[in-house]
This record gives sequence, C-alpha cells and structure tokens, in this order.
Amino acid sequence: MATGLYIHIPFCLRKCGYCDFYSVLPEPGMISRYIRALLTELSLAAELQPGSLETIYFGGGTPSLLAPEQVAEILQVAGTCFKINQNVEITLEANPGTFDYQKVQGYREAGVNRISIGAQSFAPDLLQILGRSHTVQHIFQAVEYCRRAGFDNLNLDLIYGIPGQDEQALEDTLCQAVQLEVDHISAYLLQLAPETPMGRQVSCRQVEMLPEDMELDQYTRIINRLTRAGYHQYEISNFARMGKECRHNLLYWQGGEYLGLGAGAVGYLNGSRIKNYGDVTAYMTALEAGQLPLREELELVTGQDLWQERIIMGLRLTRGINFSRFQEQYGIDILSEFADVLKVCTDTGLMEISGEQMRLTRRGFFLSNEVFCRFLA
Repeated sequence: MATGLYIHIPFCLRKCGYCDFYSVLPEPGMISRYIRALLTELSLAAELQPGSLETIYFGGGTPSLLAPEQVAEILQVAGTCFKINQNVEITLEANPGTFDYQKVQGYREAGVNRISIGAQSFAPDLLQILGRSHTVQHIFQAVEYCRRAGFDNLNLDLIYGIPGQDEQALEDTLCQAVQLEVDHISAYLLQLAPETPMGRQVSCRQVEMLPEDMELDQYTRIINRLTRAGYHQYEISNFARMGKECRHNLLYWQGGEYLGLGAGAVGYLNGSRIKNYGDVTAYMTALEAGQLPLREELELVTGQDLWQERIIMGLRLTRGINFSRFQEQYGIDILSEFADVLKVCTDTGLMEISGEQMRLTRRGFFLSNEVFCRFLA
C-alpha cells in the first residue's frame, strides 16, 4: 500500500501569534540532538513495515532551519529503512528569510523536489499583525533562490481573513503571488485556537476578526483571481497548475496511510491515528535510551467513524464523492442514508448533485464545517 511519511521539525526562531502547531525556540545544540533522535525513531519505525513511500513531507515549525546535510542524512536513513517510490514527492516547508540560495541548492541536492514557502501575505502591516519575521522582499528572494536552484514545484502559503485586511490588500497579495508564477498556492482562512496569543486577543476584544460576509467575499475573490491566472482549485484551500497538486495532502484527503515522526507528529497506520507527545526534551531522552517516544492513540478509525471521516475528507475535494464507489467501498448508500441532509444542503446552495456525484459549491466550501456537522449528527 502506498504510504506517506510526515517528519515534524518543531523549531521556530519566533512563534507566530496565530499558530497552534507544536514548536519551541531551539537552544544551542538542540537541533543536532533532535536530528540524532529522529534518525533513531526512523530506524525503530522500520519495524512497522509500511508500504512504499510515495511522499515525504518536512513540516513544522520551520524545517528550513535545518542544514542541507541534516536533511540529506534524514532522507538517506529513510531510504535504508523503507522502500521509497522512484518518483517520490519530497516537500520541505521553508520560511522566507531563513534560507539563501546555497541552502536551498543543498536541499535540492539532498533529494527535496518541492518547496512550500510560508509567505502568508505581501502586505508589511499584515505580516506584522500575524507576527511573521520576514519581509515582502524575503518572499521574492525565496522564490528566486528556489527557481535558480532548479525547483519546478513551488507552493506559496497565503492567509486571508486577517484583521485589517481590506479588498485592496488582498488583491495586491494575489496579484504579486500570481506574478511569481509559482506552481501551487494554498489560501487558508485565518482561524484561531483560543489558546494562541491572537486567539486570546480576540477573546479580550483587543483584536477584531473580519465579519463572515467579508471573509466569504475574500474567499470568492481568491477563487476567481487564481482561476483566471490558470490555477485549478482541487480542494477547499488549494490551487495548482495541472499536475502540480500536492500528493502528500491528497494522501490525507483520500484516506491514505502515513507515518508521523518527530515530537508532536501525528500518523495514521492500520486504522489507528497516533500522536507523539509534543515534548522535545522527553522525545530526545526516550530515543537516546533506544526507546520509542511517548505517544497516544487519538482514535481507532473503524466502522461508522471511518465512513463518516471519508465523507468529510471526500467533500473537501472539488471533485466530491461518487455515490456508487462509496457504497462499494464502505457499504453505505449516501442517497438513502442521508436523504434529508442532501436535501437541506442542496436547497440552501451548499451542495450540488450531478448524476452519481455530490460536491460542495463555493459557498459550501466556505461553510464546509456546517455541512460536515450534518453528516456527523
């Protein structure tokens, strides 16, 4: 079975106010120590005997804090522990301002073939609101470095719904992103967990989020602008040139299996979703003793949980879900089991049904959580 490998690099030079992913400020020598522990976990994880690796994804945190030699060593050990497909997609998340041409060229030589650049916005004031440490010029430099190093698969991450982001600011960001001619653009709505610094500011009314109708207008503008520029939307928040869809994320949305290695990483294998505890020190200490790190089974995805999850993940994709194929795989006749849900969602313009296929509308994508809750009720 085709499998993905997610590797969490939990280090940031500065914590962004909106981010709830596990990360810490690295102490001197900590990154090197962490890499040694990660290599041990790779070797121990080989006993799980996953299928051929189709994708490898370095996420964070800030993976671009790693030296190219460290990335090369990780990939080399992975190659000895697992069978890796010849056309494997290897993505590394990189923050503008944390790498130069020599470093990204080193990543390319190590085997990385896709870079995801955390641009977020091309408006200096909005970058400041988000707590980003890079400048707009850093974004342009990052893309130039990657192209010069030979990367032909680049993603830009963008955020919309930022407090203070008006129509012109969004249009300027989209225009500059399109002018860079990257291969893939992810545009995510700013959603704040209550425990994040920005989340607390919203709770205390120090920061005011944009009204929902304005967020919907921004989402519509993003789809229209990127479609005109030749990108096709294949998932709620993701747009790509043909053939440049992110295969690793598609693995998630299509119910594929993946290993999650590193402190705070989540994996899904043999129907079980498992998470390593988010504690770098405990993680390194355990592996230095030759033991797997502390982990918890988040859930065993079987039965009703399985097919409900497949509905939710399938509806994230613009192609939607085929009724007949879904019934063959999971034994659930969506048309009869969820007749009332389908009627409400189509009547309210959140979903459309064409022959054997159901898919969300643009408005349905924006209000997707409302649709998903109906299938979970």
